[in-house]
Formats: sequence, structure tokens, C-alpha cells
Amino acid sequence: MKKRLLAALVASAAVLSLAGCNNGGSSSGSSSSSSSTSGSSSSVSKTEESKPAEDVKDDDDTLTILTWESNNDIQVQKKFFCEKTGISEDKIKIVSCGADGTAGRDGIKQYMKGSEDADLFTMDAEWTSLYTNDDTLTLPYSEIGLKAADFPNAYKYTIDMGTAENGIFKAASFQCTPGGFVYRADLAKEYLGVNSPAEMQEKVKDWDTFKATAASLYSASGNKTSICATTGGLWQVYQCYRTQPWVKDGKFQMDTAENFYDIVKEYVDNKYCADVPQWDTAWYAAVRDGSALGDFVPTWGLTTAGGGSILENFNGATVEGATDVLANDALAICEGPSGWYWGGTYYAVSARCNTKATAKKWIEIFCNDDAAMKEYAEKTGDFVNNKPVMKGIIDAKTNKNKYLGDQDHFAVLANVADTIDVTGKVTKYDSQAKTCLNDSVSALLKGEVADKAAAIEKCKNDFAAACPDVVVE
Repeated sequence: MKKRLLAALVASAAVLSLAGCNNGGSSSGSSSSSSSTSGSSSSVSKTEESKPAEDVKDDDDTLTILTWESNNDIQVQKKFFCEKTGISEDKIKIVSCGADGTAGRDGIKQYMKGSEDADLFTMDAEWTSLYTNDDTLTLPYSEIGLKAADFPNAYKYTIDMGTAENGIFKAASFQCTPGGFVYRADLAKEYLGVNSPAEMQEKVKDWDTFKATAASLYSASGNKTSICATTGGLWQVYQCYRTQPWVKDGKFQMDTAENFYDIVKEYVDNKYCADVPQWDTAWYAAVRDGSALGDFVPTWGLTTAGGGSILENFNGATVEGATDVLANDALAICEGPSGWYWGGTYYAVSARCNTKATAKKWIEIFCNDDAAMKEYAEKTGDFVNNKPVMKGIIDAKTNKNKYLGDQDHFAVLANVADTIDVTGKVTKYDSQAKTCLNDSVSALLKGEVADKAAAIEKCKNDFAAACPDVVVE
């Protein structure tokens, strides 16, 4: 992934050209000075003494994991774990605490107010900090005999994400989540003369080129095909360009997010973006019917284990009753205009975990066992949180994504994985801030607010109501 000069990106944003995130290295200088910012995550884990193995034991025989309904990974992992350990599937209880990750943020907390069994729970990256900084909800990993140093092969940003503000390590992820641009290879050939992912990358290599290609595509398709499907996808990329946390010194700050209102309005008004809702059948249908050339998809959206991933839904093969299933070589992936990441699922140990030995085993298999992680990556297509494992798979050239015409998406996205940097930019308010931002963008596009200034005011007012402990000016 080519590095983008920060100055060039700022200038691009100033003229309303979509400025996405630069590739981690450039932003780390800005964020490193704020690593001690109030409300942001620490970049260094404390040296902790882990409990000895004899003290990490199970007091009941059922591992209960709290999650949300749309987390398709968890059922795949349950089966995988039981095959690896010989533990019966009826001893792994999965409890849904909401329809999706946003609902899970509040649903898991509500569940924890009761007294039902809870050993582990999954957390979306956006609200991991909300839980790791609450000792009434989560235990340090040292309580199950693990510490940050026990995960030497993990990508650094995931360790930072799982570390509480006091330096205590509390969460590990099984995946690294860089993203790319998934597109209709057949339509790119027809409308843009593109014959390979390398040629497509030249058409979307930076944001000025991406916008120019969007205009050419819309014209060449007879005003039928936008370059991307969702404004949510644009935001996932653009938010990586933020250099400051949402909350600093107890005050709300929008940083570069204010530019996004101009950018998204330009893309929607000019039909560069189809503006269909994410997580809706219309999102997937837009790619299948050609009203969108493609969209931005992270690694976890590219899995192939039949769990209904974004890629599988774009193809249509796993969609019940779909009559518009694409050929397996109709889709392809390239890096896109700038490096970015989206989300990731982290495992926390519940404050009332009473199945600690099995909880430890679960985390070790998915987050630290080289052989198991390699098998899981090859089985599912997920980009696991283990540098040597991913390098080995890429070097062996064995990864062939069947929904991308056997293209190796690991090789495409590996360039950006090492550049992800969240130091000083993660706060417990991130999920709520994103919700308020997206609601205000939607209001602007629907004409529910008069202009950008009114949209920003709505975002701030909504955030102030949701987070009264933060000063909003």
C-alpha cells in the first residue's frame, strides 16, 4: 500500500475530495503524543503476574459465551473448538444479547446485571474499551493465567485495543481486520476496460483517481452503476484518517470528521455512491444487480465458511432463494485508495467467570495457537491475528478465495495489516460517537437538517445527550 502524504490528504479534504485514512505510519506520529490522553487507550501493558496453572480451573462444566445474533463467527468457532478439544458442543453455551454489535454493546451489559452464567463475551472493537475499563464487567487476563506477553505474534494494534487505560491487559482478538475494495470484475472490464486487480488498483489508487473513475463509470454505464454501494463503507475508510480521539481531556472533538459531511454529500449527489443501507438486502443486491460496482470490505467480511459474510452475500450463493447468484469469478478485490481497518471481535473474561480453564483454552486456540490459527484461516478465509501464520500462508500461495475467482485476498490486504495504529485514539465513547455521526449524516442526506452546520449541531447534541459526562462545545 503506497503511503499518502498527510499534507496531500489534508489538501484533498479541503477541496472535498474524499480523503481516507493514510496507512498507519503517517498517523502514528500525530497520535503518539496523545497516548496519555484522558479517555484513550494505553499503548503499553503493565507487567502482570499471571495465576499459576493449578489455580486456573473450572468450577462448572459449561463455558457460556455472550455475543450478538449476527456474529456468525461464533458458531463456526464453537464447532472448531469442540473438534480440537473433544469437548462436547452441549458444554459450550452461546447466548445472544442483541441483534447486532451495536445492540450487543448494551445487551451484554444488561445481561451482566443479572446472575446468569457468563464466562466469556465477545466485544466489537468500537466498544472494547467500554468494557475493558469497567472492572465490574471484565477480569484481567492474568486471572486465567495469561498476559499480553503471551501473544507475541499478534498485531500490535490488537494488543493496544485490548489494554485498559490503567495498562492492564483484558482482551485478545482472533483476527486482524485490514480492508480493501471488492468490485464486480465483469463490470469493471465492460465499463472501464479493466482486466485484472492490478489494473483496477490503478483506477482507484488514490482518492482523486477514485473519484475520477467514479465519474467515468457512471457515464460509461449509462448512469446505472455507482462506484460504491454505501456511505457507511466510505465512513469506515474515512474514519481511519482521524488523528485524534473522539474525547480528549473530557471534551468531545470531531477532528477531521467534519469534512465527511461535504465528502459524502458530493458522492451521493453525483451518484458516485448508490447510498443503500449497510446490513440490508439492498446492500448485497446493489452489487449483484450492478447498481454499484462494489464496496469497501474488511477481512472478516471476506470469509467463505458459509456464515453469510459480506462477500458471500455479494455473490448470492448463501442467500436463500436468490436467483441472481454471480459466477465465482465475477468479483475481485484490490487494495483501494488508502489503507484502513474495520472492527474486529475481541474476547473478554467475564467478571463472574467460573469456567476459567476452558475459557483460557478457548482464547489460546483462537488467539495464540499457531497450528489451530493456521487451520482456522485456511478453513474460513479470515485473516487471523498471527503475523507468522499469515506470512506462511501467503508465502505458500495456498489461499484461494472461491468467491473472488480463487484470488488470494490475504496477499492483497497483508500490506496494510502492519500499518494499523490506534495508539491514543481509542476511547470508550467510540461506538456512541460513530452512531451520532452516522445519524447526522443520514439526516443531512435525507434533508431532515438544513445543511452541514445543522448536521454537526445534531451530532453534537445527540452525543451530549448520550454521554453527559463529556463536555460538548
